Amino acid sequence: WSLRLVMCSIGLIAVLCVLPVATMSWVRETSTEAAKDDGDRSHYCVAHAAYGGSYRTIAEVSAVTKRRYAETHGYAFREYLADDLDDFVATYCPELEGQIRLAYSKTTPVKSCGIWAALRDSCDYVLWTDADAVLVDNSLRMEDLLFLEAGPGVSEDDVERLEDRDILFFLESYKKLGLCPRLLDKDLPAGSCGSADDFGNCVNTGALIVRDSDFARTLLRDQLALAVFDNDFLRHSPCSTDGLGSGFARNITWDQCMFEGETEQCTLSCLYRNRPELLEKTKCRVSDDNNTHYLFGTLLDPPEEAVASVEQWDAKKHNNASVAADPMAIFDGYHKPPRAFGGSLVYNCMGGDFAKKLECVTFATYFMWPEMDIAAPDDGGVLDPRSTFASPPMILPAQPPADFAARPDRRDDRRGPSSSSSSLDDADRRPSVY
Repeated sequence: WSLRLVMCSIGLIAVLCVLPVATMSWVRETSTEAAKDDGDRSHYCVAHAAYGGSYRTIAEVSAVTKRRYAETHGYAFREYLADDLDDFVATYCPELEGQIRLAYSKTTPVKSCGIWAALRDSCDYVLWTDADAVLVDNSLRMEDLLFLEAGPGVSEDDVERLEDRDILFFLESYKKLGLCPRLLDKDLPAGSCGSADDFGNCVNTGALIVRDSDFARTLLRDQLALAVFDNDFLRHSPCSTDGLGSGFARNITWDQCMFEGETEQCTLSCLYRNRPELLEKTKCRVSDDNNTHYLFGTLLDPPEEAVASVEQWDAKKHNNASVAADPMAIFDGYHKPPRAFGGSLVYNCMGGDFAKKLECVTFATYFMWPEMDIAAPDDGGVLDPRSTFASPPMILPAQPPADFAARPDRRDDRRGPSSSSSSLDDADRRPSVY
């Protein structure tokens, strides 16, 4: 095994090095353990999962919006909760136990297990959202998001062209910042995910819609196969997305592989960039700078390297080599207010500890958008966080300065594995919410 790691680190494509032989055949036939009775099927489901007492509390708050969304459209709501990891895996995905036990990632195992369980539990389509995510605009139907019906901007030809695609991801394009601007090209057909690099750099897995299919189950297992690698290895491998942005984005240190213990977006990006044919079974919805923003949120603890890169940009902008004493102070002048209610599907509270997540989810559920019209319980069980969370920080400025030049392309600046270790002990490795 160690020899395979060395071979990967010196230039072989990481995906091909680490995927077990059983998962290399695309698409592998995968059967479910329980037979599905068509009479008991729920055509559309909304699902999330959490385990551990503290994070089950977060899931209970966010579930308020998800139940309401499901009830509005006649969907089923699937909630997968457990007291600990052993109970969670044994109850919902015993077939995946071996891969989950080997995982370094804190996020991939829980999401893979939850989606696996939902597909087995008679769901044709699953709208998966993180347990620390809130569903916002109830008017956005899954049928419309999936391009299953013709409508504004979607022709009958589009519906036919996309009908065989089994999974829908949400991509975030910030043209002003140089993040995947090509995704907003008018020449791209409906449902397009752009290039494999665009997909890998701008996919946000806080929510996705999966169809019950062999493709979906194979993708879940392949991501679990890559979940054994830590952030340090991935950032020094071809999986890194550092330098894929353009324009102002080159001034920011940003990598899908930089979020400690959360490697899911990194490994998904790696799969698609090394196997662009996966795009043939995938469709996407793209958020833009100003109007539709299907999936967004706040970074409660931005990565230190991203903070430092913005500090450096801020110091250079003001011709001052010093930086602010409080790194977050730099972001205060750049954050955007929460997006408009209409067209916002999911608001994610990303990163942070339990207290920050609970405060963020509570604020987004009950107080951020009056249009949601969800009354907070008057039993004293919900703390009103408006005084401390009225202005959640954003990681990036609203738009780049006109006079600041982009840094050179860093894609070729690949160093060897770092001597520092980013491994976590067993207590820290296991996720509590996703």
